[in-house]
Amino acid sequence: MPVAPRWPLALALIVVSEAWADNGESMLHFDPFKRPAILSEPAAPAKNPNRATVEPWSPVLRATILAGEFSMVNLNGVIISLGEEVDGYRLVEVGEQTAVFAKNGKRHALSME
Repeated sequence: MPVAPRWPLALALIVVSEAWADNGESMLHFDPFKRPAILSEPAAPAKNPNRATVEPWSPVLRATILAGEFSMVNLNGVIISLGEEVDGYRLVEVGEQTAVFAKNGKRHALSME
């Protein structure tokens, strides 16, 4: 049965013994067994994926065009037709200088004033 060479172990022992000073303190500048700084810091709390976050929706209504079922609005520089959606909000009503959007059964009115 072949015998594994022992020189890597002997070399490691020599290197480790050389790293200690005469007064018994380590001369190593890096501790290979120390936890990395990233792991030693407390972990940030995990976000709960089931918890809904409410983000404010505050677009700027710039213009409205009243044309019956072809009514449109300019919302933040984007033209949106009646029935189209933006950010999950569906345009359901257009008035003079007003627009009404619906999302999740709630209505959100915007005004140019």
